[in-house]
Amino acid sequence: MVGPRTSGFWRWMVLVVIATTASVTGQGDQNGLFVVAQSSAEEDPGFNVTSSYILVNNQKTVIGQNSSPFGRGHQVFILNEQNGQVLDKMVFDTDPDGGGAEAAQRLLDYLKIVQEGRIIIVVVHDNGNTLVNLSPYGSTITTTALGFRVSYAMITQKGPKPSWFVEKRSAAGTGPTRIDASIPPAILNTVAQSSAEEDPGFNVTSSYILVNNQKTVIGQNSSPFGRGHQVFILNEQNGQVLDKMVFDTDPDGGGAEAAQRLLDYLKIVQEGRIIIVVVHDNGNTLVNLSPYGSTITTTALGFRQSYAMITQKGPKPSWFVEKRSAARTGPTRIDASIPTVPTTSAAAVGTSVGVARIMALMFVTAVLVWY
Repeated sequence: MVGPRTSGFWRWMVLVVIATTASVTGQGDQNGLFVVAQSSAEEDPGFNVTSSYILVNNQKTVIGQNSSPFGRGHQVFILNEQNGQVLDKMVFDTDPDGGGAEAAQRLLDYLKIVQEGRIIIVVVHDNGNTLVNLSPYGSTITTTALGFRVSYAMITQKGPKPSWFVEKRSAAGTGPTRIDASIPPAILNTVAQSSAEEDPGFNVTSSYILVNNQKTVIGQNSSPFGRGHQVFILNEQNGQVLDKMVFDTDPDGGGAEAAQRLLDYLKIVQEGRIIIVVVHDNGNTLVNLSPYGSTITTTALGFRQSYAMITQKGPKPSWFVEKRSAARTGPTRIDASIPTVPTTSAAAVGTSVGVARIMALMFVTAVLVWY
């Protein structure tokens, strides 16, 4: 028989599990990357071949034994700053009895060719007490050599020192050294320009988009010189142009048929994708883009009006923007700063949320059956 005191305990446990589930679920709204780096030296408690590692949104990466002697020395991980993907991992045996100064120089040469903006993580495994001066990457600790079997970790970025930079070292036997950084989402600086026939500077490529200064045009290899509504589909995680299409919505061209094909095309675009629309030359057939946030296009654009829109498939984003200009007053140019959403975050958190919900449901069911 379950007494009142025991009964109260189990009810309390149910509430704890439900609260825990709610807490985990809340993490699903978190953007950006949560990165952990652990450095483990020979004399640290728990030291083994994989006790130095990194975590990116709970996804673990190790170097392990298939490298220098059991991964000894400075281990380096290069991450994509937009989605947290581990692009490369290397180990340099900076133990003086291993690669020593030569390995240290190779490490510095390697970092020089890493692409600007990449996230760099360095952890020392076992021992790495040859001087490796990482001050060009924000370090103030490594201007002198680390001590024998001192653990050390750093999370930084190639380029200007980021606000979330972190590094730490621990004396021999007092590690492992563990650090973490919450890295905000990368920003896609997106520009869209629409250029109509009578606008100053009009030519076949005067309508275009820019994503972090990378230009994409449709140009003349399409409908008559790219005329009509040009559509660009971008990956919301890294800004890659996945597709580009042009629909000749000039009434003397494809007209209403082209407008319908455009709308049919947008219907099959994957949820979450960034959609950019620019009108080139002329596109004054009605194309109602209100399902994508537009309030301008519920009526047809005027003859040779320029128009541009940056939006996202799904709920209207906070950074949505659209604009039109009368004939001869363009080109119309708009921009949006779009935060990226890492794939690793969604996957890791989604799994955690699902498991937590199932466990909570099973626990509650068991308690109710018990009663």
